Amino acid sequence: MATTQGTRRLKFTVRAYRHPRLKFVVNHRENGKRKRSFFETREQANAFAAFKNAELRKHGIEGSEFSSRLREEAAECVELLTRHGKTLTDATDFLVAHLKASERSVTTAALVEQLIAAKKTDGMSKRYVEDLRSRLPRFAKKFDGQMVATITSTQIDNWLRDSKSGAKETSA
Repeated sequence: MATTQGTRRLKFTVRAYRHPRLKFVVNHRENGKRKRSFFETREQANAFAAFKNAELRKHGIEGSEFSSRLREEAAECVELLTRHGKTLTDATDFLVAHLKASERSVTTAALVEQLIAAKKTDGMSKRYVEDLRSRLPRFAKKFDGQMVATITSTQIDNWLRDSKSGAKETSA
């Protein structure tokens, strides 16, 4: 809670408020934003202020500004990540890298066209390029409009096993 010269109050207090129904207010901060909670009775307002003051004592000024739900969510995430030897920072770094890669991704149809053009430019045989041109559009059709970064290796493996574009087994 801001006061003059940028310092913060170390206590949440109940104040009277002029409103026909909501008679009391407690000013506080949540997720870095100023919030005002209004109450019909002083008892409700005092209970809320006591809760916020307990949060303040337990978590400090920075922690009291986080919503209870955000704090609970962070604790749940830390517990899950700890089982794998990872931190919230590790998870955030991974997700941000994934999102950046997804932003640069292309559709399967665009990838097929780019791949065929690259193989042609690389001087691959005409037969090889024609083979790609006949097989890969089926892949693009299967994952129609999907961004390549969102396709998993399991999905590709299943497509290869289910499609007739994969190598055929010969019986002995």
